[in-house]
Amino acid sequence: MQISNRLGLDLPTGSAGVSFSSSYQLGICCLLGALLIWELAVIPVSAAPARSSRSLSSAEARLVNSPTDNYIAGMEYADFWQRKRMPLKIFVHPGADVAGFDSRYVEVFKNACQSWSLATDNMVSFEFTEDAAKADIDVQWTANPSTWKSKPDGHELGACEPDMVLHEGIDHASIYLLTTSDQNHVGLKAMQFASLHELGHALGLGHSGRKTDIMARAVEVSKTSLAGETTVDACASEIKLSSRDVTTIKLVYTAKQKLDDIRLKRLDDRSTCFALCNEAARQISAGDSGQAIIFLREVCYLDSSYKVALENLMAAYFNCGVELYNKQHYSEALPILERALDLGQKVGTASELGQMRSVERNCLIAGEQKNQTLPSTPINTQATYSGRAHVRGSR
Repeated sequence: MQISNRLGLDLPTGSAGVSFSSSYQLGICCLLGALLIWELAVIPVSAAPARSSRSLSSAEARLVNSPTDNYIAGMEYADFWQRKRMPLKIFVHPGADVAGFDSRYVEVFKNACQSWSLATDNMVSFEFTEDAAKADIDVQWTANPSTWKSKPDGHELGACEPDMVLHEGIDHASIYLLTTSDQNHVGLKAMQFASLHELGHALGLGHSGRKTDIMARAVEVSKTSLAGETTVDACASEIKLSSRDVTTIKLVYTAKQKLDDIRLKRLDDRSTCFALCNEAARQISAGDSGQAIIFLREVCYLDSSYKVALENLMAAYFNCGVELYNKQHYSEALPILERALDLGQKVGTASELGQMRSVERNCLIAGEQKNQTLPSTPINTQATYSGRAHVRGSR
């Protein structure tokens, strides 16, 4: 498929593929970057040199690729705090009068803050305050989720409610952490998961589609009884940020710094969109689709009708979905492919839509076949509990 030069710039092209029994190929475009050609396969595609209007040296010859060690493409949203707000001030409400409260919870939450700060190389930092009025993030312990502003479904360990300011990012976040669940005490590992997860939401991350990540929608738990008290705790032997959690938060806040640099130029909206599209192109060319998606989303916030950004956001989602499909992460790939299709309904050609629907259909079939080889119920699991993010505000 061809991409037109809507911005009057040179558009290099490239291709990649693997052998497969089907005779057709899937193509999709990347803004100012390359034309990616994918064939359906259940193994990762192999890279081929990119082609452009000039000769490339061996050092420059590379395939524009979509890294899959992050989950930006699958997140419902990605937001950020302004650099000028660092360190973020946290107020932890007293919990002594809350049923099931364990004083060790406070240290667990502080360790979660340290983990996220280290993951960003201190691009995100925190300090604790005794003044609730000065807090950027407030943390509340509760045994009664019905007091939350949003209606719980009965399986939460916590919730986060961020406030957003248009074109600025996150302005404030409230975190709620359960001390009891169905009248059962919440163990330290379960609290560690809830703290890391809800703090991730407070920093702007959405959910991951893979259960090994802290930002997964649910954690597997089990119940144990000791001295007449039942405790709900995480099944995992260790609760910590995954490598994908670390990569994702770094990409989000690295992108935020670049967004701030562009905004400091005080361009008009059209020029800002153009600059963001060019930055997205540079990230795609460097093999970083995650940051490219963030920049293209920002363009859509500024101008929801900016067709170039919509077309290339469709392309970025599609490329990430295909690569996840090739690595057999079918359940993770499917919602990303659906996002590409949603955009394709607005800006895609009939050919592009047909190609994307073919991938989606193959993903569904492959996922069903894979699931048939797995146990019907999880092992050593009595329930799953989720962390929720409820976004409100003007954005």
